[in-house]
Amino acid sequence: MAESDSPRHFDEDARASVRAVLKAYKKAHKIGAPTLRVRIKESDPQKRELPISNLQRFLRGSHRTTDMYVGMFADFLKREEFELPEDEPGPLGVFGGALAVFHEVAQSDGLTEERAASLAGEYNKVASQTEPVYPILQLSIEQEDDRPYMPVKETHTLLAGEAELRFEGALVCVGGMNYVAMRDVLTQRPRNYWLERIKTADGFSDKYLSGDATEMLFREEPGDSTMRHEKLTLQAKG
Repeated sequence: MAESDSPRHFDEDARASVRAVLKAYKKAHKIGAPTLRVRIKESDPQKRELPISNLQRFLRGSHRTTDMYVGMFADFLKREEFELPEDEPGPLGVFGGALAVFHEVAQSDGLTEERAASLAGEYNKVASQTEPVYPILQLSIEQEDDRPYMPVKETHTLLAGEAELRFEGALVCVGGMNYVAMRDVLTQRPRNYWLERIKTADGFSDKYLSGDATEMLFREEPGDSTMRHEKLTLQAKG
């Protein structure tokens, strides 16, 4: 793909992909951010400026870097013909593995292949015991072969289709329950779940998950709660 064909708008998934490959390049070549910055600048046909702070913030994921700089990084990796090694886990893989280690869980502890297959899929929120700020919630649980965790992604949307929030994280099985730890992909605000199957008499128990979600909020006024708690029910699509 020619550099001019590269997308000039990068969504959060594309940014995460560029970040993962750029960090892998930095690790493979055993260089720091200052040397990486020099290589990117010298390789850039337009010889654009690249503040070291912009590169460091992008690598940390602490700020939303402008599309121009993300494009510079993506084009640099294309010129270098560098791709993420097959055995190098992406950001969610690193987090999911660390979460499993932290809770001292293994695949044999409950997240068996059969259980993972039953959990994997797309879910919509169908009931809530609290008034939701974002009434439309979609949760995606992905299956990872031979892993003690499952990558999770979630979007929150208003009825008008605006003000979308996106979260990403991982699911592990702790004490028979499904624990999900996520973060807002833009602000890094944490959001956590405890989920379990709803036992139904109609033979559709594999279609529903029920649980508690806790999300950190930004404090706007002194005394305001910094947490939001929601009890909800999720239904699998299809």
